[in-house]
Amino acid sequence: YHRGADYLLAAYDMGCKTFRDNIVADYKANRSAPPSDLEVQHPMIRAVLDAMRIPVLGVEGFEADDVMATVARLGVERGASVYLCTS
Repeated sequence: YHRGADYLLAAYDMGCKTFRDNIVADYKANRSAPPSDLEVQHPMIRAVLDAMRIPVLGVEGFEADDVMATVARLGVERGASVYLCTS
């Protein structure tokens, strides 16, 4: 039996350079652009998150993955069971 989550949040990139860009000049240089059908979904996803009052975290200078890892580590340190869902 799983009773559900006590906490839920979403993490987003802030759309600016991160500390990794300062370390490696061509960081993500070979990454292709996201699919156009995914890009048009972002406003709809944000609207659903807002409507459901799910907090959205983003930290300037860090990627969403960094934010998720930090929140997960802090949760585990406090005794929480942590589940990450990401593409």
